[in-house]
Amino acid sequence: MPRPSTSALLLAAAAAALAACGSPSPAGPGAAAPGGAASGTPASDSAASGAPASAAAGAPVPVPGTVGFLTTDPGRVTYLQWQADGRGGLSGTVLEAVADGAPPTEKVRTRTGPLSGRIDGSAITLDIADHTDQGVLAADGITLNVVQPDGSIRSVGYRRAGAADYNTALSQLRQTVDAANTREQQQVSQANLQTAAQRALSVLQADNKAFTNAKAVRDDLAKADADLQQERRDIAGGNGENCYNVQVTVAYDAQMNVGYDVTTSAAYDVKQEQDALDSARSDARAVRDAEAALRSAGLPATPGADVALATAQQQDAQAVATANGAIDRLNADLAAAYGAANSAGTGECAGVGPGDPPPGLSHVS
Repeated sequence: MPRPSTSALLLAAAAAALAACGSPSPAGPGAAAPGGAASGTPASDSAASGAPASAAAGAPVPVPGTVGFLTTDPGRVTYLQWQADGRGGLSGTVLEAVADGAPPTEKVRTRTGPLSGRIDGSAITLDIADHTDQGVLAADGITLNVVQPDGSIRSVGYRRAGAADYNTALSQLRQTVDAANTREQQQVSQANLQTAAQRALSVLQADNKAFTNAKAVRDDLAKADADLQQERRDIAGGNGENCYNVQVTVAYDAQMNVGYDVTTSAAYDVKQEQDALDSARSDARAVRDAEAALRSAGLPATPGADVALATAQQQDAQAVATANGAIDRLNADLAAAYGAANSAGTGECAGVGPGDPPPGLSHVS
């Protein structure tokens, strides 16, 4: 009987060794990216985020005699498993998991597809999708020359592994992606807090810069003081013909000049001052709230926030005191104008004044 050739013996020995060291291998998924391990794109694709590896990847039912090989790269896991047919041929599955996208919305996508190939001694050829990769088979793994998307060839080492190894690597990849998403979310949140704090501070600083210390109300007081002095000069002119001076001119001074200064012009400006105080206080609260949020997040205070808040508080107290002081004097001018007009007439002109004054102004608070 003719003796078998040496190459035939090597082929039979390699096939027997692969069959003997096989292990069950449920598995998970993956996506081949530039620089990736397995070339081509596996047949099925799913986004895996916390799902069991076998369900996400559509792992084959474990079959005795299969062998598995695993390689990992940053953001990617690739697992090859196959059975040899005893004649140098092999067929099986490639499972890949790849981090897809960018934090904070990065996901782990998993894919699975068929592979086939041949073993000739220590040489191995694998057909995956539309690529053929060649390499060297050893007892503890394989090294493949993998064609990359740009046409270059990369040497990729796979170690002997089983389904549990693949599942562990897949779990670690998911944990890495989750951690990256969490870090990015925290960074975005912190950046938003800092942006909001800076915006709030800018608004308050603008309020502080625009501070007038109730200038409009003070201007109203100056006008009322001047009109009251004019009324007194008109009163000095006496009753006038047919009481015209006291009944018309002086009464007009009291009602339409001093009265208008107080009940119309100053009333409007006092309301505006109150609104400005309320707005500045709201802006100061926004800064305090934003700074409190920064502290809660462990972030540093916004430079200038303390100074702006102290300035706002000081200006608030000053504006209230100034406005209320002016209001008291405006009310006094109103009462004085009406009182003087009512008592201006004498003799037959007595009692021809404008009567009781209208209500005065309320304080700001």
